[in-house]
Amino acid sequence: MSRILLLRHAAVDRPGGIALGHTDAPLSADGRAAAAALAQAWDAPVPARIVCSDLVRARETAAPLAMRFGLAPRPDPRWRELHFGAWEDRAFDALPRPALQAWGRHWTRRGPPGGESFLALRRRTREALAGLLEGFEAGACVLVVAHAGPIRAVLVDALGLPARHAFRLPCDLLHLTVLERQGRRWAVQAINRAPPPR
Repeated sequence: MSRILLLRHAAVDRPGGIALGHTDAPLSADGRAAAAALAQAWDAPVPARIVCSDLVRARETAAPLAMRFGLAPRPDPRWRELHFGAWEDRAFDALPRPALQAWGRHWTRRGPPGGESFLALRRRTREALAGLLEGFEAGACVLVVAHAGPIRAVLVDALGLPARHAFRLPCDLLHLTVLERQGRRWAVQAINRAPPPR
């Protein structure tokens, strides 16, 4: 049975509470160490292909896994995090409260100023997901190293949930979500599976 493994990137070199969408923040030293440890302790199915967001935090997370399995990661910008527009790389606490509250009421269909809505994010992740297994035989396994937003967008579609429930779905750093192909649809086999202990 064909599988898609969705892995959220490791910790970045930024404080918490930042609107970190398309901003190209690298991994922290701890994040790089954790990504390397995950590659060594990998206990999920071995991928035949590795795809990653083209942002550096995803590429740096994918690198040790690619080395472990002898694969070349394929960057794809469709797996990027939600674009926060004018709010990129700013602390949420420092944003204008009325604008932030307005976005909070309508985030599924409206983006931040100059940014992207969750609906737009869902469209591009659907497109990216649709082409992942092209050229592979049945039973192939593909690893995607991405971000919380795209992973939640995939889960919302796979589970048939309203978009407003996306943030109820856990998606921690270096945790794995597993989808299996069942006919024409993807079935969720695991959500937010913790990495093996170091």
